[in-house]
Amino acid sequence: MDAPNPATLKYFGPHLKGDTNTDHVEYHKAQDLFNDQKEDECAAICRARINTSPPMFWEAKYLTLLSAATDSWHRAERYRLHAESLWDRLWTHRYEHMIMPNVMNQMRRELTAVLEAQEGGGPDEEEELEEYWNEWNKDKLLDATVLNAVKDASASASEVDSGSGLATHGTETEATEATATTATTASHADIENEKNIANIASEE
Repeated sequence: MDAPNPATLKYFGPHLKGDTNTDHVEYHKAQDLFNDQKEDECAAICRARINTSPPMFWEAKYLTLLSAATDSWHRAERYRLHAESLWDRLWTHRYEHMIMPNVMNQMRRELTAVLEAQEGGGPDEEEELEEYWNEWNKDKLLDATVLNAVKDASASASEVDSGSGLATHGTETEATEATATTATTASHADIENEKNIANIASEE
């Protein structure tokens, strides 16, 4: 038996159906929860499976279901658009991986149903503002985190530099004081010499 094409595994996985396919089992478990109006539990399974980096086919399926199970119009739209982009890539490669048309057509119908729900609803003003501020606050939190990290790094660098500066400054100060002492001593010697010269001249 020939080994599976690595590209086929990347796009569609080892097989689309069967109890041995974890994604097939988990997807239908999430779908059953959605049909039972347990959207939160359905969304939790979808997110958990997406985090495992499943084949592109299953990621698109999870994203479509997650979009349908999400209360926020904005988040649902992001999930749907991501699933749409994956579907486009899968559609391009369907022939080379011998994927039956009905498989892709089923996914297309699911995406269209989610699109129609999105178009029929749309964000209300309160949700739009809440989503905007949530995103804004996330950005600000990130900015503050980065800024604090930069400040900490700068402070650490300043401590190192200031430590070196103090040592250098101390050396320079010591050198300056030593120079001043030498100059003072030389000045005193010059005064004494002048006095001696003056005394010798007066004696003559």
